[in-house]
Amino acid sequence: MIAILTGIVLLAADLLTKHRISSSFEPGQSIPVMENVFHITYARNTGAAFSILENRLGFLIGFTLLACIFLVGLAWWIRRDRAGFLGTVLAVSGALGNLHDRIRFGYVRDFLDFRVFPIFNVADICVVTGMLLVALRIVMLDRAEGKKSEQS
Repeated sequence: MIAILTGIVLLAADLLTKHRISSSFEPGQSIPVMENVFHITYARNTGAAFSILENRLGFLIGFTLLACIFLVGLAWWIRRDRAGFLGTVLAVSGALGNLHDRIRFGYVRDFLDFRVFPIFNVADICVVTGMLLVALRIVMLDRAEGKKSEQS
């Protein structure tokens, strides 16, 4: 239950921060928080990560919907594994935040700019963190299964 509430809070944080930025900034406008290190820069991304698949809105929406369905199924299947379940919830909440933007605006609103990395948002952090957590759990469970097999 806490994982689901966390996902809802993070989805709300994503949508609220994007709204705040898009209502306060013009596209391309940037304000340094730490000069040449971290800026708040409003960007409209019509693609996926690193702007790949730019202007492929229908594909990105369809892919995100399928990914969410898969992740919800995975979450149900591993619901007793807290870390894995949390990872899937984080990934779904991030995917839904960016899906909202794609459906409503035709682009994703990004604003976190570390200057050495593409501009991103809270939803992106959720997706990456969630998928890393799921991958870590898979590796850990696979290793534990391997040790069990060796002992048998």
